[in-house]
Amino acid sequence: MKIYNKKDFLKLDTCLFCSGSEWVFHSICLKADTLTDNEGIGVDFYYLPLCDINANDSNELFDSYEEMLQQGMSKKMNEHLHRDGRFDDNDIFLVFEIMDLCQLHKYIKTLLNFSSQKFEYFLKSSEEA
Repeated sequence: MKIYNKKDFLKLDTCLFCSGSEWVFHSICLKADTLTDNEGIGVDFYYLPLCDINANDSNELFDSYEEMLQQGMSKKMNEHLHRDGRFDDNDIFLVFEIMDLCQLHKYIKTLLNFSSQKFEYFLKSSEEA
């Protein structure tokens, strides 16, 4: 994994990342397009939050979370891009590099192919290796 400042992060193409500030990072997101000024310098970006559900507004989002918790309902993962809009040059970004994505792929593949018990064994085996 690699940490980028905001200026350098805006130069990156699509990537998997967690945003934050020294040294706390938030949920995993997928970076989409970078918005540039008239001189072509990155000023903002779009992203897809992967740890979220579809909702049209914050009221619907909170109601859906309540239903999920109280009624055990499942909701569809978010599919809508968001605009960062923070304009804070002190933001930092923890970016998954190719080897991290390969490892993540292995974890997801394991989850899709095995029961949760086998996944726990896989994680323990990876830690010991």
